[in-house]
Amino acid sequence: MTIAELHDYCRYLLDENHVHGVPDKWSEGYEFALSLVRFKCHEGLTDEDRKAVAEWREKHWKDVE
Repeated sequence: MTIAELHDYCRYLLDENHVHGVPDKWSEGYEFALSLVRFKCHEGLTDEDRKAVAEWREKHWKDVE
């Protein structure tokens, strides 16, 4: 896993697990995201993970422009 992949994966997870306006839910989502990052750092990304991140990245950058 490259640093760029890890960076995008972290941002993807935080976006996917962030619930606006509910602090406890956001904390749970954040903890879940961090546990996934730790696991993925050890195991590496699957093809499914890479596809989900690529789709998220494409949508995210379209939304930013």
